[in-house]
Parts: sequence; C-alpha cells; structure tokens
Amino acid sequence: YLKGAESFAKECDELSAKGLMCLAINFRGYPAERPPDLPGMEEDVVAGFEFLVGRGAKRVFVLGSSMGGMAALRAASKLDGRKEFAGLIILSAFDTVAAKRLRVPKLLVVAYDDRRVYTKMMAMLFVAPPPKEAVVFARGGHGQRLFQAHHNQLIEVIHNFVARYSEGR
Repeated sequence: YLKGAESFAKECDELSAKGLMCLAINFRGYPAERPPDLPGMEEDVVAGFEFLVGRGAKRVFVLGSSMGGMAALRAASKLDGRKEFAGLIILSAFDTVAAKRLRVPKLLVVAYDDRRVYTKMMAMLFVAPPPKEAVVFARGGHGQRLFQAHHNQLIEVIHNFVARYSEGR
C-alpha cells in the first residue's frame, strides 16, 4: 500500500504524458504511523502551488483526495483570486464552507458507495458557485481507490477538465 506522494506516481506520469505538469506532495510529517493534523496542512498545498508558479507555471489546478482533498479545499480559499489558480479537483472530500466561496472551476469526484462522503459532496456541489462539475461513480470506494476502480476514465475526466478550463486563459 503506497502512501503520500508516491501513491500518485502513476497518475502523475500519465497526466504528464498528456502535457500536464504534475507535482505530488507529502504533507509535513506524512506518511507516518498516523495522519497529520488537518489544521495547517493547507499550507503545504499552498507551498506546492508556489513552487509550481516559481517554476513558471501559468495555470495551476490543485487536486486533492480524501484527507488531501480537505487540505486542497482549505488551500483553495487562500489561493482564490490568484491569476495562476485555475481550478480545483476534489476526490472524496468535502468542506462546504470553503466551497461556497470558491470562484474557480471545481470538479468533484465521488463514488455513490462512499455513502457518508457522497452525501456531503452532493451538498457541497449544491452550494458551490459555478463553474462546477461532478462525476459520480456507482462504485469505487473512497479517495485514491477511485483510480484503482476507474483509472483510465478518471485520468481522461481530469485531463478534459483541465483542458476545458485552460483554453483561452
């Protein structure tokens, strides 16, 4: 079982092959025996964003899954309004308060069989301002397990979302 940034290696390779720069991060103190505290994890996401912008990235999409999705939503609140912040992709995570304020394009991905998260993500979709999209799989579980269950389709959905909101910007 892979944890942290290395668990996104295959997806980063495939997205890079489609022309997208990809950076997977480890949260400070993670992976470890137990996950780090959520407060402050968004600063690691912001640091990753700043790293990419410092390397010349003009359009940055932030993707987070499960715990990383919660951190990405909170980081997005700090990044919203930055010209380089192009969009947010969330797998199996929710923060309705953060989502209400976000003006960037949002892609929410969840499986119906992830019942507790599914319900909260649908509530988040309802209150989030446009532009917003959702992909709901009947099955697939939680977080990165969605990549195991729907790998090719999910890579294509992400690539198409990024392409759609990168054109002419």
